Amino acid sequence: MTSGVAGRFGSTSTSSMRVLVLPTEGGLSMVEISAGQAGAVLPGLLGDPVVARRCALPGLEFWVGDSVPDGEVNRGASLMLMLLLQDVAAGKYELDVVSRARAARQLASTDWAKVIRGTCVVTGLDDAGVVPAPLGEPFWRWLGLVLVEAHDYGKTEAAQVIAACLGLEIDFGPGDPLPGLRGLESR
Repeated sequence: MTSGVAGRFGSTSTSSMRVLVLPTEGGLSMVEISAGQAGAVLPGLLGDPVVARRCALPGLEFWVGDSVPDGEVNRGASLMLMLLLQDVAAGKYELDVVSRARAARQLASTDWAKVIRGTCVVTGLDDAGVVPAPLGEPFWRWLGLVLVEAHDYGKTEAAQVIAACLGLEIDFGPGDPLPGLRGLESR
């Protein structure tokens, strides 16, 4: 039985998977693609024949087009990546010590570009860290908790900004441990 946020947004079959697409102009959509053809579909989703990886974390990848390295900054994807790396480095995202150290090095590096340019597709990764795979429960739990934490610390405005950058509406209902996330419907 699937539960939690991943249960609400997980794939509808074992032969397909849902990926997050964050376009440069803002917003976010969830697109269902064939699990076996994910690598072939990425260039079309990104609008770029050259695909690059931006996130060196187990089980998770931010895919970007690499043909135009000085393209328009994607504020929503950049914000999501920075928040994720900060939380991994701080131990708030469920990864091992080596991954936490890698995230801290990325954040501290002056050589690593801290912004994403152009459309970004977020996927999970297979166990070998090579092939796109469905996003796992840790990612969905983290996304929900980022919004809850911003709200709980009196930063409702920050939570709203984060959600707006990601193209989501959030509903902090009474007694709801995770906010209602609207805007992740398949398009």
